[in-house]
Amino acid sequence: MFIPIDSLEDVEKFKVVKEQLYDINGRDVPGAFTIRREDTEVHFGTVGPRYVPIQLDDMLSILNVATDRIDGLEYDSYTVVGNGKRVVLKSVLTEGIAMGDDKLDGLIYTVIDNTGAGSNKIIPSTVRIYCDNAFHLIEKRSADTIRHSRGFATSVDDIVKRVVADVDTIQRFPRTMERLHDTKFTKNQMSKYSQMLVPVEEDESAQRGNKREELVRLFSEGRGNAGETAWDAFNAVTEYESSSKRKSPEKLVRQLMGGAFSRQAFNSLKQMLKWS
Repeated sequence: MFIPIDSLEDVEKFKVVKEQLYDINGRDVPGAFTIRREDTEVHFGTVGPRYVPIQLDDMLSILNVATDRIDGLEYDSYTVVGNGKRVVLKSVLTEGIAMGDDKLDGLIYTVIDNTGAGSNKIIPSTVRIYCDNAFHLIEKRSADTIRHSRGFATSVDDIVKRVVADVDTIQRFPRTMERLHDTKFTKNQMSKYSQMLVPVEEDESAQRGNKREELVRLFSEGRGNAGETAWDAFNAVTEYESSSKRKSPEKLVRQLMGGAFSRQAFNSLKQMLKWS
């Protein structure tokens, strides 16, 4: 899925163009423009007059500056989704994070969006080394987005600040790990937690019941889990999400844009534990 790189110079380059949209009679469609990839002419989306394409080269140049200014962050790989609708870059923190023997890799994903329907995003993430479970540390804050506007040309320092903030988010995550690890959690609680995540419905499908059962099973039988703490409960969810479905660039982008099951599960667990 991801193509390894030694530097951003190794990323596949292409340009995106914005052009007037015409109707079938060749007349201008007022206020409507098409966004397309220049080399393949693949249409990515329709935008208004204020939308400004952010060229891949420009974004990569700014990210290069950000990486040079931040110690311990290296670009690892990239993937292209939908013929170039989105390009996702993966960076890694050279120094991992740990809670005893339980270790995580810190990652930062940069989503470059060419669809006209979204902003570019910089998103911190973690991967639990025991089982390759991923958890995207998505927060609903404006600093996560880089808008397609004329102000982009002056945003180098702002992007650097965002990357620094995301590195800090990853480095602070062990506090959450420890708090979850220190919170006792029973199998009965796990059963209730699974019902919060997958509510019981009248005449529900067998698939829903199987999902709850699998979450409860992973609480004690998942890799690195002992079935004793809230950390085990949360990792049951991340293992289910990370390993039970086909991994694809499209699925990753959906998760990075905020649709991850583990994100919902994390918020539900905090609610269950009455955390502020």
